[in-house]
Amino acid sequence: MSKDTKQDLKEQLSSTAYAVTQENATERPFSGKYDKFL
Repeated sequence: MSKDTKQDLKEQLSSTAYAVTQENATERPFSGKYDKFL
């Protein structure tokens, strides 16, 4: 298994998938719209 370069990953993934998997672009814990879903 070879390690993909950042450029390879940018070409293979959507912009959202790249941001989440490579740049930690997720929401803060307990801040989502379903956090207080009761």
